[in-house]
Amino acid sequence: EGLMSIDLKNIKSRKEADEHLSLFIKELVVRQFLLKNLNRGNNGYQWKLNIKGISSNIIEVGKPLENSRIYNGKTLFIKGGLSNYITDKDFPLIKKHFPNALVTVIPNTGHWVHAEKPVELIHQLNCFLT
Repeated sequence: EGLMSIDLKNIKSRKEADEHLSLFIKELVVRQFLLKNLNRGNNGYQWKLNIKGISSNIIEVGKPLENSRIYNGKTLFIKGGLSNYITDKDFPLIKKHFPNALVTVIPNTGHWVHAEKPVELIHQLNCFLT
């Protein structure tokens, strides 16, 4: 909603886009990450992403897996300690579809672990892969 509400024809700077986006997203690091997808061309600003396409199909992201879909390989789920994207009630479903899953939590970070705590993320990935 925030990205779609930015008036690309009338903004004059990334700072202006960031100020507008801050009405929707409080975390500076998340806004900065999202605004990396904003390009300035000869005809003003435009998105690198198909924001309208993503928005109109966002329901697909949240669709549950079919019951028969199971992956038995080792799988790592990384959760930001401050994020509510993975909750305790999700663990049984994770284990159902990914029986050999490991869920690790990186404390004091939100959903955008890669942007907020890249060093800790790399450490967790290295531990899992080795």
